[in-house]
Amino acid sequence: MRSNAKDMAPSRFCWLAVTCAIAIGVETSWSTDAINFVQLTDPHLFEKQTLDRLGQDTNNRVAFADCIIEVNRLNYPTSPASGPRFSFIVVTGDIGIEELSDGTPSWTNGLQEMTRAISQSTVTNWLFVPGNNDLDDEDPDTITNYQKFIKELQVDLPGFQVTDLCPEAKNTSRCISKDYPVGQFHFVGFNNASFKSNYSGKDAQRFHDAQLDCVTQITQKLTNEFIYVFYHIPEIDDPYAVFELSPSALYKRSLEKKLAGDPKVYSAWTVSNDVRQAWDKVVGNDSVKALITGHFHSSNRDVYRNFDWMREQAYASVAKGKLFVCPPIACKFQTDKELQARGFRTYSIDNKGKIRSDIIWYGFQKDSNIPASAKSVAPANPASPVSIYVDAGNKQSAATDDKGSEILQIITLTVGAGAFFFGLYQWMRGQAWKRAAKGRKLVDNLLDSNDSNEEYYAWDAMKMLDYQDETKPFRTKRICGSRHVITRKKIEDALGKSESDSDELVYVRECFDELYFKFGQLQDAIDNKLVELKHVSCPADYYVGLLAETDVKLHNDYLNKYMYQRTRQFLKNFPVWDKAVAELAEVQRRKYSEQAGMCGLCGKPLSEDGSVLDRLDAKGGYTDDNTRILCLACDRKIRAESLSSG
Repeated sequence: MRSNAKDMAPSRFCWLAVTCAIAIGVETSWSTDAINFVQLTDPHLFEKQTLDRLGQDTNNRVAFADCIIEVNRLNYPTSPASGPRFSFIVVTGDIGIEELSDGTPSWTNGLQEMTRAISQSTVTNWLFVPGNNDLDDEDPDTITNYQKFIKELQVDLPGFQVTDLCPEAKNTSRCISKDYPVGQFHFVGFNNASFKSNYSGKDAQRFHDAQLDCVTQITQKLTNEFIYVFYHIPEIDDPYAVFELSPSALYKRSLEKKLAGDPKVYSAWTVSNDVRQAWDKVVGNDSVKALITGHFHSSNRDVYRNFDWMREQAYASVAKGKLFVCPPIACKFQTDKELQARGFRTYSIDNKGKIRSDIIWYGFQKDSNIPASAKSVAPANPASPVSIYVDAGNKQSAATDDKGSEILQIITLTVGAGAFFFGLYQWMRGQAWKRAAKGRKLVDNLLDSNDSNEEYYAWDAMKMLDYQDETKPFRTKRICGSRHVITRKKIEDALGKSESDSDELVYVRECFDELYFKFGQLQDAIDNKLVELKHVSCPADYYVGLLAETDVKLHNDYLNKYMYQRTRQFLKNFPVWDKAVAELAEVQRRKYSEQAGMCGLCGKPLSEDGSVLDRLDAKGGYTDDNTRILCLACDRKIRAESLSSG
């Protein structure tokens, strides 16, 4: 049925009026804050050109320029007449100055590259602190190269205020912590560029005095009410250690940490315990409102959104809700990732000193973020009162003495807003029904089965999980005229121990392959907003629990081996799976330490090529008492004996 244009006009006006009002409110909400600024980190503009990083410096420079362009857009959200939004930009380390040598073409070219990029910024105040890749081999006494680079940058950028927050101290090769005041707020640079210490216990001992001196300097700055500390390396768990390191590498790291006197195995810092204790006193000071850092290069976006992913939770900066971690600009460790975690952060501080932050992902989607457990951190400020200006040759605002006209405008906006939100409610309700229906269809597809002898079904894999410990195990459909009994051992042989292509083991593999594939389809539907997890969680939650409880290592290894990435993402939606995988990693780490890096069977050193966590009792769990770590040769020997006896 064709709508009458005349009848539609008021509706269109209402939608337009509400949309404009909302847009203006969003654009001007920042103006109620006392100060706004931007954090960029880890641009790695001068990346070392190793075989695995060829061309990354070009990628990083393009991304750095793109981020400046996006900051420019955010800096003047309405028009230049509205005034700039941001007071300054802070770069929290890892420009990549370690790759530049003073007096060489690389130094000159690097300065020109940096100057050219920053000169395009509409924000003219730039602050800097060093990162570990701005030092030579992370040695704190080599910071002079970084300091000289920033000094020359100041000269090359007339019209800009370039501030080194860790400038050279008189009569020493080290630096001081500089305070950059903006009204009542004080932004302090903390030089912790050496605090990773190359993950070396000996280097941590060698750098100890310099590191303790850096913390002491911050302590001496705690004389104002509102202090915000900029530094490079956060003291929390390193996501690379949590997600990537093998048990052998973790064991070696634990030995280096022990040598340093550092109790935090997963931490990105490798420092003595007295340095940590001195820092915790800084964190606990009420005048310190926020700790603003970078350094990480994980492609997992949750690393920058929250701290739920960490293994060790006893960090004062996290407990007090003061820590912010900014995603990097550089593509380091992310070039092969389907979804990258790169970008920058914007910050707003209100008149009471409370801070909030948004992550702007490279690609420039906004992700509002407040630190986990941040009870002291304020929610977003309400938008300022809407002001509508006429931009049709009038220099005055659209205010008028015609009270009747004002009342009419208010009524129109109110009715329009009501119509908008009612329509939005109806639309959202309709979408919810559609998602629920789509979820049911996907679940029905997951459970689909029949008696065909030609196909394999995810449902059969579910029944294998259900019956593997029962007195009456699962019997297959007829395969080449025969039915087979599937036990837990045959599932283990099919997915892990055996490379046999017998009919029954191939059948088991095909069934689980389809189950994994359909779990991956569910995750795709969730990611594409076709359904929500709650629409497809039953009965998936039950069978994910069985996967986790019966043999989490078997299924996790199989998914990793055959790169079922979407399936792994789906399983992570369920705490029982995430907990089982985390506990498995902890058992591996403890056993490695307990066995002092030796094979639990032959007693030879475990190689870097790999090792296997083996259960003494195959029906028991992956506990400390029921496991040992074997070298690959001993594992192959045991598997061969198991298959020959089975």
